[in-house]
Amino acid sequence: MNTANTAGMRTEKDARELAMRDVLKKNAAGDGGEVVSSFPITTEQLDPNRYTQALLAAAREKGLLSDTQQQAFGNDLLQLLAVVTRRYTREKSSSVPVGVAEMLFASALYCIDYCLKPLSPQRGLELLETEGVAQLYARGLWEINRQLRRCKLLLLQVEKTEVPLPLICYGETMDQISDFLSIYRPEVDALALDFSIDYPLYLPLERLWGIAYLTEYLKALLCENRVCGRFPRREIAGLLSQYSRPYGLPWQSLGVNLFEITLTNALGAVWLGRSPMELSLSEEDGRVLAAQLASLDKEGFQLQATQVYKQLREALQITSQETLAYLRKAAASICRRLYHSAKTGEFAVWFICRKEQPEAMGQKLYFQDDNTVSNAVFCRIAEEISREEDMEKKLAILSGGIHSIYDLADLLETGCFWTEDYPALFASLGDLELAVLLRLLPQEEQERFLARTPAEEPPMEPEKDWDQALLRYLDGAGAERLEQVLSIYGMLEM
Repeated sequence: MNTANTAGMRTEKDARELAMRDVLKKNAAGDGGEVVSSFPITTEQLDPNRYTQALLAAAREKGLLSDTQQQAFGNDLLQLLAVVTRRYTREKSSSVPVGVAEMLFASALYCIDYCLKPLSPQRGLELLETEGVAQLYARGLWEINRQLRRCKLLLLQVEKTEVPLPLICYGETMDQISDFLSIYRPEVDALALDFSIDYPLYLPLERLWGIAYLTEYLKALLCENRVCGRFPRREIAGLLSQYSRPYGLPWQSLGVNLFEITLTNALGAVWLGRSPMELSLSEEDGRVLAAQLASLDKEGFQLQATQVYKQLREALQITSQETLAYLRKAAASICRRLYHSAKTGEFAVWFICRKEQPEAMGQKLYFQDDNTVSNAVFCRIAEEISREEDMEKKLAILSGGIHSIYDLADLLETGCFWTEDYPALFASLGDLELAVLLRLLPQEEQERFLARTPAEEPPMEPEKDWDQALLRYLDGAGAERLEQVLSIYGMLEM
């Protein structure tokens, strides 16, 4: 830019600053001399996915930016694109295919957006004028790289706090995020988020894009994992099993948010005067709670909801302030939803309840299993078993660390045992343990197995290898043992 043009731009800049001050004077007011800022552009008015362009357009519309200045900003962006292009081609060329140029230009704008969006529109315009787009691009790129490092640390924390339940959509989402973070290059394509986040959050994220979205997603997921990790894994698995039955699908394939179903039933348990760790609710529990909430006016509901949240918070013993803030917001949302649904008669759709079974005659065997290990211990044992090749050593690890049939079922779900391990594994179990495992299969698979004649092969294709192996083992275990297992099975109440 020559000296004459520079002088012209300086005159334009002075004029714009004077115009800004005049606008602020005309729109500032207050009693007793107090000045209230009323800058004519607000963040809410600007498109978050085209922030810098929207800011310049709004400034031009409000008379804060002249045509000449807007053209100068456009020229500066083109100069920045030329610099970025040379870096992309490693100084070999300043020209690239149109698609690549569009990607580099969008990436440069995103970096500038990233720098400006946390600021007020007024401050953003000032920085565009005083620092220029090249400097703002450099600052934005630095911030994005810092966010990238933070995302990698957040992902490690999320993986450490993951509830060890093999939800397919959760596992695939984590794998895709990990792969993305290993190849993400913001200087080339800062906007890239070319993978699918299939695992939903309870509280949705809005007005975010690119690495900013991923950062907030991982922060929220970490909060959800920390909360879910306070509940017994078997209780959450029980909710998943109940939730999946109407759909006829294995719960592992559900696209459900663990935090939502866990917190909803936990709040219901507290409202019923129970421990929030008792997530299993009956249909009668749902009817009682619906009647209780429907009888409250808004003030009474608010008082009870506050007390319920306090009891839940004390039971969970969470120390992270960020997690507590997320929990408080989510709990308030769920409580409002439950209250509204109780008032409108739609309460039953929000809780996962056990289906009530008609009482049967005969002797009952009530099974209770309270010996589950912590999530950390469970993950360690699963990893040790998966690394071991000798079956006797696998069984030794199992017997030394696992004392719960529910934990055993969860281990089988992780796939840490090989297909050829199952006959020896099931042979090492007692009749009661086999009967409980049979009870844990999907109801329709149990019914089809029991309905076959002894000479038939099991007429089914269960979803998991261990399911099929269990049924084949029982079918070939001999009439005497099968009869004993089925006798216990018939008496079991779980």
